Amino acid sequence: MLNAATLPGAMAGVARAERLSRAGRLFISVMLIVILEGAVRKWLASSMTLPLVLARDALALYAVYYAFSRGHLHRHKGMSLILLAWSCCVVMWGMLQLILGESNPTIFLIGLRFWLLYIWFACAVTASMTERDYRVAVKTVLWALLLMGPLAILQHLSAPGAFINTEVDSQGGDVFEVAVGVVRTTGTFSFTVGYTTFVALCAPLVLLMLESRKRTTGQRLFSLLVLAAFVAGSIVSGARSTVLFSGGMLGLYLVGSVLLAPGRHKGIALLALVFIVLMLGLFLYVFQGAVEATQERFQAASEVEGLGERIALIFTGEPAVYKRFTWTGFGVGLGSNLANYVQSGDRSFFALAETETGRTLLEGGVLGYAF
Repeated sequence: MLNAATLPGAMAGVARAERLSRAGRLFISVMLIVILEGAVRKWLASSMTLPLVLARDALALYAVYYAFSRGHLHRHKGMSLILLAWSCCVVMWGMLQLILGESNPTIFLIGLRFWLLYIWFACAVTASMTERDYRVAVKTVLWALLLMGPLAILQHLSAPGAFINTEVDSQGGDVFEVAVGVVRTTGTFSFTVGYTTFVALCAPLVLLMLESRKRTTGQRLFSLLVLAAFVAGSIVSGARSTVLFSGGMLGLYLVGSVLLAPGRHKGIALLALVFIVLMLGLFLYVFQGAVEATQERFQAASEVEGLGERIALIFTGEPAVYKRFTWTGFGVGLGSNLANYVQSGDRSFFALAETETGRTLLEGGVLGYAF
């Protein structure tokens, strides 16, 4: 039992338990920089690219050091040993490319960032974060989605040349359009793929929030608002991958929630299904212009490549990649936007290849296949 003497110490212990760990603070900080750095570069100063990247990388590197120094990585020896072996392979391959004149030290360091740093960061925070860290991180992502929903809608409704759709130093041709006069929304990110990836990240978390137990009206309202932001943001995104992935995830959730619900909860699950379908229908009606523009995008893209072909390219790379492929590669890190920016000061075109797979294969050669 607690007495007056032990109460202050017990309260302090509870307060410490409720605080975020250092790993949790580092992870959330890196995540917020990722979400917000595009907005800073787009609407404030494009010169902030390198400072923000360096700040994010420094935090990620410190998170790896923290996890190692505190022994957290020792609890995941199998994963740590695999990553250590992989790191040795990448470093030796990069040194070989330097010796053969296929790369330079700056590109090699950038390559280590993309090929190694954030894999180590993911492992480090996984081993170090507490349950409270995870809860706060999930809520932070969902709040970002909730705030980004109206922004994406505003971008969709605005002209391509509007301030909210352009960068401070951009030219008119830098804005991607779904159809004539309709932009592909980017949210706070500087490029469409950032927003697409963010929505994909949020999809399982939104559905998790719907399925979790709510104790207050505020929690129920928050879960509905997050769902609305997710649906609306997906509809106005203008990206085929976002529409297909979000629609597929939501469809699987609705079917599964009914089929897998316990017998006494079948009625509630059916009511939830009807409500979400009605909400989806309302959003499709309200954003009918976005739906028509996306249909036009699907039709135009199908004339160039089929949907199955596009999905295959994501996993195998473009056919042109195999014509240029060399066993040593052109340099680990050379295909990244950061390397592009460092070399030319321009981020408006893809270096080496359009798909991530194609860039990886051309950067690393044989090692690219291992990656």
